[in-house]
Formats: sequence, structure tokens, C-alpha cells
Amino acid sequence: MGRANQQRWAAAMIVAALAFATSAATGGNLEPSGAAAPLDGAVARERASSPATSALAPSSAPAPELDDEFLVRNEHPVETPVAEPTRDEPVEPSAEIPHCEINPWVRMPEQVRPQLASIAQEFHERTGGRLRVTSGTRTPEEQAWLMYRKMRSGANIMRIYKATRAAKAIRRAYQKGRSAGLPEEAILEQMTAVIARQVAQGNYISRHLRAGAVDIGARGMSASERATLKQIIRRHRVHVLDETKTRWPHFHLAFR
Repeated sequence: MGRANQQRWAAAMIVAALAFATSAATGGNLEPSGAAAPLDGAVARERASSPATSALAPSSAPAPELDDEFLVRNEHPVETPVAEPTRDEPVEPSAEIPHCEINPWVRMPEQVRPQLASIAQEFHERTGGRLRVTSGTRTPEEQAWLMYRKMRSGANIMRIYKATRAAKAIRRAYQKGRSAGLPEEAILEQMTAVIARQVAQGNYISRHLRAGAVDIGARGMSASERATLKQIIRRHRVHVLDETKTRWPHFHLAFR
């Protein structure tokens, strides 16, 4: 048998072997079905979470509503990180604040609950929707890590924070540590010390540090719902910052 014939014979044997294996796996039915059979729910979830399949067929389900605070507790935990809600396990509405979901990693400031409850109630009455709180009170350590991440990514924090003197002092600690070649942990310690001193003096780089702010996730809201929410918030004399064009769309609410 010539070399060309040997190659053709080998190819034919491979095709035959594949056909036999496919027939065995499908019970002998080699006809195209037109559509894949539906997967059992547990199997579908397992396949969706498998690296081999998720890279090829990403889920169309919306990602959980996250924010910087979730990342700080999971990428660089300064406390015991909490479990992220899964895609098919929505957060239960708060018993204390009807029509409002509070992500499990959020420290909810007590003093903002009454006003937030009124805002959530009116939003539900006008739109039928619910609010989701994605961020609450932060510690100096958490604030330092968030600002560290922003500066490492090239963000100009002087354009992000209104308290420019406080921002400059924190940026200076970051730049000094980087110039000295200090490890990340040491730089974070220095930034945290600066923020802690500022808090002790009543100078807050973020309202999240003094339990006077929350973030409301905007993912999934229509343009009309977002406009309605802003109108309601302002009517309740709460300052609102529209950050719906950021990586994690949300509204920042600063309570007086």
C-alpha cells in the first residue's frame, strides 16, 4: 500500500471511530435534532460555571449588582469577606426598609434608614420597582484600598473627590510609598493612617466614612426609572450624585 493510500485509510478509520463513539453516546441516533435538548437546571448551572464552557458560551444573565465595597472585601479583605449572592439567588428585601434590598456586605447606617424607607416607598408606588443598596459605611482601611486601586489604575483622584486637601494628603502618602518601592501593604498602612487622622479631625474624604451615605445600584433601571428616582431623592432633600456611567452604575446618596 502506497503512502498516500495509507494516509487515506488512516483518515477513514478515524472518521469511522468517531462515528461509532457518537452513535454510542446518542443511543444510535445520528440525525440532527435541530435544537439541543434542555439541560437539567443543576447541570446547566454546573456547565455555566465550568471554565471550559463559560469561556465559550458566556451567560446572558445579568451579573450581580456589585460595587467597590464588595471588591474591597473580596479582592483585598480587611475583614472576613462575605459570600456574593449568586446569579439565581436575588437578595431578599429588607424587613426594616420595604421595597429595598441591601447587599449582604453592606454596613447600613442607622440614621439614614427612615429617609431611605420613604424614598424606596415612593419609588415603588410610582414605578413598581425596588431599590438595592450596594454600598454603605466604610472603614479607613477600606477607603484607603479603594483609593489605592483607583490610583494604581491611573485615575486622577483630584477629579473624583471634592475634599481636595484631604485627597492631596492621601495621594502624597501613596506617591511616597511608590517612590520608595514599598510593598502594597506598607503603602496601604500609610494611606490608612492619613485617612484615620483626617476622620479624627472631622475631615472626611468620603461621606461613606461618617455613615452618612449609601449607593443605590442603577443596573436594570430604565432611563425613566432613573430620572424618577433622582427626582424623588431630591424631593426628600438628599444630595444625589449620578454615577450611572461608571463601571458599576449607581446613584450616590449623601444624607445631611
